[in-house]
Amino acid sequence: MRVIVTVECADHVRFFRHAIRTLEADDHDVCVFARERPAVLEALERFEIPHVGLGGTGDRLGEPARSQLEYETRLLKHARRLEPDVLSAVNASAVAHVASLVGARSVVFSDTDRTTLLGRLTRPLVDTVCVPRRVETESTAGVIRHRSYHELAYLHPNRFTPDRSLRADLTPDAEPGDRLVLTTLASWEDDEPSKTLEFVERLEREGATVLIAAETPLPEPLERRRRSLDAHRVHDALACADLVVTERSTTAVESAVLGTPTVYVSDCERRATHQLEDEFELVFNVRGRNARAEAFATAVTALEEPPSTWQRRRERLLSETCDMTTVIVNAIAGASQPPSTDAEPIPDATHPR
Repeated sequence: MRVIVTVECADHVRFFRHAIRTLEADDHDVCVFARERPAVLEALERFEIPHVGLGGTGDRLGEPARSQLEYETRLLKHARRLEPDVLSAVNASAVAHVASLVGARSVVFSDTDRTTLLGRLTRPLVDTVCVPRRVETESTAGVIRHRSYHELAYLHPNRFTPDRSLRADLTPDAEPGDRLVLTTLASWEDDEPSKTLEFVERLEREGATVLIAAETPLPEPLERRRRSLDAHRVHDALACADLVVTERSTTAVESAVLGTPTVYVSDCERRATHQLEDEFELVFNVRGRNARAEAFATAVTALEEPPSTWQRRRERLLSETCDMTTVIVNAIAGASQPPSTDAEPIPDATHPR
């Protein structure tokens, strides 16, 4: 079987990375096409995934429509030449359009209820949509529901073992028993530095070592707490921390599935973070006008728990979910047969039915 996979951001590269290798090991021909964004190309090179760039980042004002048209036109040209059986992507309209024009089947993975106008117009063309149990979809295609998170495609224990020696590099002066808090600033970088400093210093007065993961320099005295992490070490850092405070939903889910308690500070809701709080108590969702104060109180409470608490909760999470890469492989490999609408979850050896 010949498969085309498209990736539009670095997260998509990580999502498909192990599935591509597994499909190739099973003698399927996998061709990867990418938007030529620096982070995407860097990830593809780092994981040594052969690929073809399709240009068109669509990041500039007024560019998205033209960029999307160019992107899909180039993908269609390659698809007509390759004659694929399946095209697959994450939340991408291009594969549905192109698959319908070349007689292939489309397999789209989604983990969100939020859909763009283009996505809503495209969904009727999709043959198979794979979504977690918690996500609702209006798709008229075959719907496959699974027990997993997209982040478990690359952070499931079958796929990732963290390098915990990084902790000593991050905190060389730490004493035994010290607690490490890793925070990403996101919009806080544009906030008053004094408010961010107050938040950090309050945690430090509780005995925590606070490090700020940020790519750009910060005002002093925040700068001395900043760490610029290489992309391939971010997940090691999340696993090494005793607590993560973040405004990024993907980071929140990543740290949680690694067993690190996470305070997610954002007004942008994501079903995954709510499920990780309601069912597994690994994420604490904080929002609203008093978010910063609530985040501090929540962080202090979480730091009082012994590490065994979070290990137990992660073990339960892993026992009730499955390796997302297996879901991806089964969905793509089985795409030659149209699934029934709202099909049962894909069987997975790591989560027997």
